[in-house]
Amino acid sequence: MRRVGTVAGGTRTLYSLWFPDYTKGSVVLSLAHDGTASRASFSLGDAGDRTCRAGS
Repeated sequence: MRRVGTVAGGTRTLYSLWFPDYTKGSVVLSLAHDGTASRASFSLGDAGDRTCRAGS
């Protein structure tokens, strides 16, 4: 997992996650903020490459 930037005036942080091969289904994320923690399932799309690249 890598922090890639912020949006919404710095109130939201964006992260990226790289998989070595095509991956679909879901991943479970462990979220921590201000001393509290939770888990959340995040569904991965299966519609092909969703990579953002400069100039694309």
